[in-house]
Formats: sequence, structure tokens, C-alpha cells
Amino acid sequence: MDAKDKRNRKMNAMMDDLMNQKGFVPPVAKDMVDNNMSFAETEAGKVLEGDLGKLKKQLEEMQKAMKEKTEQLERAEENMRQAMAKEQEKQEELKKQMRDNAARDAAAIETVRRENAEALKGISNNNAAAMRRIQDQYEKQISAIQEESNRAARSLNVKQKTSSGLEDKLKKKVRESERERKAAEKERERAKKRLEKAERLLNRIQEKPKRSVKYCPTGKAYKKASGGWECTGGKHFISNDKWKKLPY
Repeated sequence: MDAKDKRNRKMNAMMDDLMNQKGFVPPVAKDMVDNNMSFAETEAGKVLEGDLGKLKKQLEEMQKAMKEKTEQLERAEENMRQAMAKEQEKQEELKKQMRDNAARDAAAIETVRRENAEALKGISNNNAAAMRRIQDQYEKQISAIQEESNRAARSLNVKQKTSSGLEDKLKKKVRESERERKAAEKERERAKKRLEKAERLLNRIQEKPKRSVKYCPTGKAYKKASGGWECTGGKHFISNDKWKKLPY
């Protein structure tokens, strides 16, 4: 990690600490009240405002990048789902083709069997040579039908496995894309919340201190408490008399 990255991480951590302080009130000095200056107009405030501006820009760019990434992944997932649907249709067509081929081959074998039976009826039992010849022809026809049926079935099975394998790969890619997209959506939501906090903090440091409000040495506003006044930081308590004597 280079020096610039370290500075950015340190700056981001400091910004997060400030943004996560509930009811954060910027420090207030007497000259700020007298001159009607916001904390952002002080030297320290200008540095903080500049850092907040940089952080705000980073978060806006991150939000945009995560939005584009989410949309890109959604489009890719839709394309993969369409491809999966086509593979499923292809597999159904292959199954139907297998059923049709099986029915066709069964019908062809039955036709040959009937033709063979008819041919044998016209042959005398004493003509063994003719009967053998008809039987050999029958067996060759059946063997040819079965061989072609097996060849076609093997070819269809290969296509079926290829299509099924492609569908499985697409399913895996869709699951991976969904996980990546959900992570991008979470990152975008985190950036959105941090951006909202940064904008609120910017608004707070740009607010001018009210003359009707008095502040403790650390710049926290005093609020009425039992028996006197307590700063919003909870570390300073003064009596009513001392509060009245405060210059600001």
C-alpha cells in the first residue's frame, strides 16, 4: 500500500468517526460567533470540508460504478437464462426424437417380422434351404434396423449430454453472477448511507453558530440540565450563574 492509499484510508476512517457521532456539533470559538462564521470557514474547517468533499466524490463514483456493475450483471444473467431455456427446449426435442425413433424402429421390426412370417407360410417344410435363406434375410434386416437404431441413439445421447452439460455450466455462472450482483448492491447501499452521512456532516460544519446558544471549551453546545447547564458532550457542567457570564 503506497503513502497516498494510507492517507486516504486514514482520512476515510476519520470521516467515518465524525459521521457516526450521533448529534455531532462542530467546535465553536468566540471569533466564529462574533464574526458570524461557520466552522467550515475556519482553517481547520476548510481542511475538514475539503476532505469531506473528496470523500463525497469517491462515494458518488462508487455508487455509480456499483449501479453500472449491477445493471451489467443483470443483463448477463438474463442472457444466460435465455440460453438455458434454449438448451432445455433442445433437450426436450432430443427426448422426443429418441421416443419417435424408438417407436419407428419398433414398427419397422414388427413389419419385417410379419413379412418373414408370411414368406415362411409359402415354403414347404421340406425345403430347408429356402427356409434358411428367408430366415437369414430376416435376421440381416433386423440386425440392420437395430444397428441403425443404436447408432442414432448414441448420437442423440451425445447431444443430450452436451446440452445438459452446457445448461449446468450456465446455471453455475448465473449463481456466481447473482452472488457478485448482491455484493455490488450491498456495496452500493453502504456507499449511499455513507454519502448521506457525509452530506449531513457537511451541512453541520457549514451552519453558522447561533448567538442564543452558548458553548463549552470544547465547542459543544450547552443544554439545560437539573441545577444548571450541561454540554452536549456530557463532560462539562456549569451553574446558572456561570452560564449567564459566558461571553458566547
